[in-house]
Amino acid sequence: MTLQDRLATDLKVATKSGDKARLSALRMARAAIKNAEIAKRHLLDDAAVMNVLSQQAKRYRESIAEFSKANRPD
Repeated sequence: MTLQDRLATDLKVATKSGDKARLSALRMARAAIKNAEIAKRHLLDDAAVMNVLSQQAKRYRESIAEFSKANRPD
């Protein structure tokens, strides 16, 4: 099972269980992967998917740090 298959399965489970936070995170992850595929014009393998996900995680960690510095709980 590839990572994209696993994300699709997890998305279905989150949808059925009503876990809104997990559903939102999975949708954002799949959207980032899809955007990377469109930019590269081919399907991504597991290593490339992990790279996209790690870039997204880094981006969110940096955003959280900046919002914390500005005393914004958003």
